[in-house]
Amino acid sequence: MVLNKKITVLQVLPDLNSGGVEKGTVEVNKYLTKKGHRSIVVSNGGRMVDELINDNGEHYKLAVGKKTFLTLFDS
Repeated sequence: MVLNKKITVLQVLPDLNSGGVEKGTVEVNKYLTKKGHRSIVVSNGGRMVDELINDNGEHYKLAVGKKTFLTLFDS
């Protein structure tokens, strides 16, 4: 087992405005990037995106909270 291997973690959630899941997502992002790993978050955006990016995370805006596959083409 290689202990120094860097990982990439993808977190997907509807938005990054407020709440427990959102706060947890930002905290996991901060922990991962501090350890040198890659953290990617996909959401429709929100107030916490700037904090996520300031902690060296990556954010991709996509309306994943909608229940239609057509949102894949809304970028």
